[in-house]
Amino acid sequence: MISSNGKPRLSEKGLLTPDNCVVALIDHQPQMLFGVSNFDRQSIINNTVALAKATQVFDVPGIYQEHS
Repeated sequence: MISSNGKPRLSEKGLLTPDNCVVALIDHQPQMLFGVSNFDRQSIINNTVALAKATQVFDVPGIYQEHS
């Protein structure tokens, strides 16, 4: 979705589109959840998976990287 001037097209309401955004999920490791005490750990996992799946459904570019 490139406009005639070569810039990515924006939505009519100025919202994010697959042409002007990217989702980056970096270093989501299970052992890091032990440091989280004010959120339900399962909710964090579910929300992360839902975000990753939403990037696929809406064709948003995604960067998924896990460090060892």
